[in-house]
Amino acid sequence: MVVIGEAKSGKTLSSVIAVVSSIIRQLQLDLFMPKTYGPKAIHLCCYSSDVRDVNGMYTSLLDGPDPDNVVSMACGAMSLEAAKAVIEGCDILITTPSCLVRILESMQKTELTRLRHIVFDDADVIFNVFPNEVETIQQIGQANTEIQTIILSKKWKGNFMHTMHNDAYSVYVSSRNQQESIFYSRAIINFEFFKPGHKNECLRALFMDTDSYQRSVVFCKNSDQIIYLQEKLEDIPTINLLVVHDEMSVLEVSDVGKEWRNSSLNPVLLCTDGLVFSELRLTSCTRLIHYSLPTQDDTFSHRFGCQMKSYRNIFLYEEENKEAPRIDILIDKTNDEPSPMIVNLMNRVKVHPVMNEVEQRLVRRKDISRKHAPVCHLLCKFGVCMEQKDACLHRHIFIKCVDDVDDYEKLLKTPE
Repeated sequence: MVVIGEAKSGKTLSSVIAVVSSIIRQLQLDLFMPKTYGPKAIHLCCYSSDVRDVNGMYTSLLDGPDPDNVVSMACGAMSLEAAKAVIEGCDILITTPSCLVRILESMQKTELTRLRHIVFDDADVIFNVFPNEVETIQQIGQANTEIQTIILSKKWKGNFMHTMHNDAYSVYVSSRNQQESIFYSRAIINFEFFKPGHKNECLRALFMDTDSYQRSVVFCKNSDQIIYLQEKLEDIPTINLLVVHDEMSVLEVSDVGKEWRNSSLNPVLLCTDGLVFSELRLTSCTRLIHYSLPTQDDTFSHRFGCQMKSYRNIFLYEEENKEAPRIDILIDKTNDEPSPMIVNLMNRVKVHPVMNEVEQRLVRRKDISRKHAPVCHLLCKFGVCMEQKDACLHRHIFIKCVDDVDDYEKLLKTPE
């Protein structure tokens, strides 16, 4: 199982509830197997602080007479006796990848007979920071095909496929962040940069060169832009041009949605963001075109929902030949400055080598704009915050006029 969603979206809690529910149902089945055969579930976290937080979730759900015999947490250096007591004395083990590997190596044990669930929490960070440990842990899953692997991540990573190899015929992927679906499904992404006034010519060329049947959605900034493009595209004989904007009634919007779904000629919908597009509930778009970029990250991410049923399941062999959906992003100087998330998307698909520098500059500018916010505690502890670009609300740079302290004696003075 792979769950993709932004931070604080409830991924961890949902996995905790699922694991606890599964273990409670299996109590009668595992009576013959003592705890010396190892835990039934292992929940892997990035940091020791996360281990404590997740431990609190499990113990609150298992608030019984003796929860310590059910849940154990391990982080940091441990003696052999302590490691053995932890791994052979609980049903659920919460730890970090490096600590788990140390425990297994100290016990010279790589097979856990009772193990049924492995949870990789913040897997995008774990796979990046602990690659060697992940490879060792994967050997546990390869030795037992009955283990369910649960991957919780803020973004899609290509190496998730290798981890889910044993579950290839029963993989369930849930993406709260709809933008991540394009990475999961390996959609075809095309960025085009233009001089002012040339974008409409490119859009016209895209539809003139269409050979196969396509259901297209073109996102525009406002109604005026829609009317302008309608005049430029209405004479193309191979498309069925449709228009939706905020000034249309609910009935008119509904009729356009029906025509777009039932059109035998290539339907092309010109629309704006907002409630009007949401009312259409489109999910089978095969070509998404961002003619104008929004200023809000949520608005940009929401656009990808119109391709929901066009994304192919990369774990199913019968969908290998399914045509991948296309995404075109047209950019010129008339566009507003893209947000860090949009630049991050461009960087992840390797549009241009300078995108990484642009992304860092935008993130820094965002940090400066919230100069009165506290400095990130992860940055202070570890020197880096893996959540910086996605969800962390704290500041990740030091600003001289804010953080500089002249009177150090006053700073160090013990308050009376």
